[in-house]
Amino acid sequence: MLRTFAPYETSFLRLFVFCIFVVPARSDYLSGRATAMELFNAGKFQEAADGFLRLEEAAKNDVQQADALTNAALALQRMKRPDEAMAVAEKIRSAPLATFCRISLLRDSRQWEALLKLTEGEDFSVWPGKVIYPAYMARAQAQASLGHAAAAESDAFRAQESTISPNQKAMAWEFIAERSRIANEPPQKTLDAYEKIIGLNPTGAVLRRALYKRALLLTDLKQWDQARADISQLENLQKDEPHWN
Repeated sequence: MLRTFAPYETSFLRLFVFCIFVVPARSDYLSGRATAMELFNAGKFQEAADGFLRLEEAAKNDVQQADALTNAALALQRMKRPDEAMAVAEKIRSAPLATFCRISLLRDSRQWEALLKLTEGEDFSVWPGKVIYPAYMARAQAQASLGHAAAAESDAFRAQESTISPNQKAMAWEFIAERSRIANEPPQKTLDAYEKIIGLNPTGAVLRRALYKRALLLTDLKQWDQARADISQLENLQKDEPHWN
């Protein structure tokens, strides 16, 4: 049975799976990576895995090697071959990047307890820069899924501190807002999180979701003027980009 993700999870999942590494590479590596990723996105996981495994031979540094093998492992896991996927992770030379590959696999299969056990006591802030944010967010999601609300919020907050990307920061704040809303915490805390998102002015659907959900909450609180202002801003954004989720 296929897993389904909430809209805010889907945005993060795309980032997590496909934009893990910025690979300073020769054009042949980038070209091969793009081809393999197209196969992955098309659901041709065997061909994608083969392509990523071949890319390991072209890797010129540990980041490239980890990038190729992490994506190969994810492709194998999508074919329900988790043992082979974990075996691929073992080949990654960099210890933090090998652990991050295992985090990716456990998150993809929603093995939350195993993910927390793997990352217990792990200080992601000393890891290679591009994996700090997704590592914190993966652990935050595991914590939230197991009912550890405070720990989940702490990791999401650290995630947004670790990045300068407005979109990444916004997705972390969206995670915090959703946890607050689901837990029926004081509405001001949720409103503050939505305010952070809107202030960051991120691209894509995350801004629209924040405006929409803040307008709903403000309506519940009978703060009509601000709710109407959010809906007006949302309508203006919709004129430029009518399709979002």
